[in-house]
Amino acid sequence: MIVSRWERGVVSSSEVKTSLQRKLIEGTVKILLAVSILTLSAVAFLQLQSSQSHLDAINGHITQGLTAKGQILAANHALALRGLVEDNAYGEVKNLVKRGVVEDSDVIYGLFLDADYSPWAFTAPGESGEDLSGWKKLGVTEDDIEKEATTDNREYRIFDSDVLEFSAKVQVEGDTLGTVRYGLSTKAMELAQQKANEESQANLVTMLSVLVGLAIAVLLGGSVVTWKQAVRITMPLAELTRAADTIATGDHTVQADVHSGDEIELLANSFNK
Repeated sequence: MIVSRWERGVVSSSEVKTSLQRKLIEGTVKILLAVSILTLSAVAFLQLQSSQSHLDAINGHITQGLTAKGQILAANHALALRGLVEDNAYGEVKNLVKRGVVEDSDVIYGLFLDADYSPWAFTAPGESGEDLSGWKKLGVTEDDIEKEATTDNREYRIFDSDVLEFSAKVQVEGDTLGTVRYGLSTKAMELAQQKANEESQANLVTMLSVLVGLAIAVLLGGSVVTWKQAVRITMPLAELTRAADTIATGDHTVQADVHSGDEIELLANSFNK
């Protein structure tokens, strides 16, 4: 038959005290750790979702801003070109298209084609302005020109840049006199989106750092509080154990000095009686 250490009476009071304190502290820390991890995970997930939604909204606004800019530029110049094309003012058409490119760093090139698909003006990197044959590099097809939409855009890479092209028809009383096209670089948009991504990630890291710091503070604070409570519980028990050991030696005059203000004090009073 196996006899336990309790039954043999060889377990010391110091061992019981240490074990109880450890159990209380370990149990509380485990609970706090589990709650902290769950809370941190939930908040981090919600923050990540919110951050991604906010980032998508910002990127959408940036893209919409560039799109609106290109559409307005093409539409406004299409209106301005109506009288110039009717008057065959080739020089003025060239100047207007050139100004549209030169005055805005986002605009890579500008092109005006008449109703016969002949270029009147073409301004682009590496183009002299006199030889207009370079417009064919843009890959504009008759289908692109004949689209019914007043304004349209396409995205492709040219002149070492990712470009969004916007076009608008120059029309007078329903007759199409030609089309004007502007290619806007997406570099500024991409830089703005990259900056928004970096700011979003930085905010997320800051939020997670704060949450981790709070979780560590809760764990430390909980451990300290639990340790104090464990000491408050085990010290009266140790006093009762000391008194019981003294009685076991034959000294029945011993009194357990316990003032914990709880059930253990009541137990000590009953023990003393």
